[in-house]
Amino acid sequence: MKIKNLNPNEKSVTYKLVSILIHKGTSIKRGHYYSCIKTFDENWYLFNDDKVRRINENEVYKQEAYLLFYQKVCDNENENYKEIHRDNHRDNHRDNHRDNHRDNHRDNHRDNHRDNHRDNLRDNHRDNQRDNLRDNNRDNHRDNHRDNNRDNLRDNHRDNQRDNQRDNHIYQYKENGMFNFIINLR
Repeated sequence: MKIKNLNPNEKSVTYKLVSILIHKGTSIKRGHYYSCIKTFDENWYLFNDDKVRRINENEVYKQEAYLLFYQKVCDNENENYKEIHRDNHRDNHRDNHRDNHRDNHRDNHRDNHRDNHRDNLRDNHRDNQRDNLRDNNRDNHRDNHRDNNRDNLRDNHRDNQRDNQRDNHIYQYKENGMFNFIINLR
């Protein structure tokens, strides 16, 4: 929309439509409000509560607007827009790349730390179980061997003592002539 200045020495000013507010309902007190907004990249979007969708310019002009919002157009708007758009695009790309790199690094570090911690716990648990089993088996084997040796020595000693005592008694009886009597009693 172009507005002519009444003073012939001044230039006329151009405005462009950047947003409209729409009311649907029977009165101002009853109904629903939503809006259409033009972005820096010259695309129109319909904002209706939590729903946002892109629309074409023809749809905007078909709306029954409640309020219209205009922006003054500068003479060098196209050049400024291109620079602003290029700079914004470059900055957004750089920021997104940096943020993604940072987030990936953080996530990888966190995941590696978690995985290493889990793996260390698992390995330590497995190693402790293995070592405990090995030590218990070794200790049990050693204890069983020692106990068997001790028991065998004790039993052999007891049996040898008993056999020696019996043999001594038999010898004494044999010397005294009572051997035949003892053998017959058996």
